Amino acid sequence: MVYKLSEHERLIMAEFWHSDKPLTSVDLFDRLSDHFPHKPQIHRYINMLLEKGLISVCGVNCSHAKFAKYAREFKATVTEDEFMKNVLLDDISSMSTLQKIALALLDETSPKKKKEKEQNEEDQKLVQELERIIEEYKNEND
Repeated sequence: MVYKLSEHERLIMAEFWHSDKPLTSVDLFDRLSDHFPHKPQIHRYINMLLEKGLISVCGVNCSHAKFAKYAREFKATVTEDEFMKNVLLDDISSMSTLQKIALALLDETSPKKKKEKEQNEEDQKLVQELERIIEEYKNEND
């Protein structure tokens, strides 16, 4: 399954992830017409998401008479959380990426106003947690 998405694919996937029912291309066009001024664009991105295995056809709707007699209904094949987890796992495939993430997390948790001692303790806890995660990752892949 491919976890790299364009901005337009992400917009469409967000609609699937936040919908409690399957969606048709007409539903997507109605919701996203600000981003997709022409209906064929929606179809192109739906086909791309189908090829990537991120959505599937789950039925046919007969209520969209203004555009077509029948419209396929689609649903996401992965949840947003599953998708994000897999994006992160793909990105963490190299140690340099993991190091960049760790440094970014350390930098993100270092507000300038904190006392140095408190910050060092928090940094140590974060480093220990990252080391634990790395060790678990290594053990799972051995």
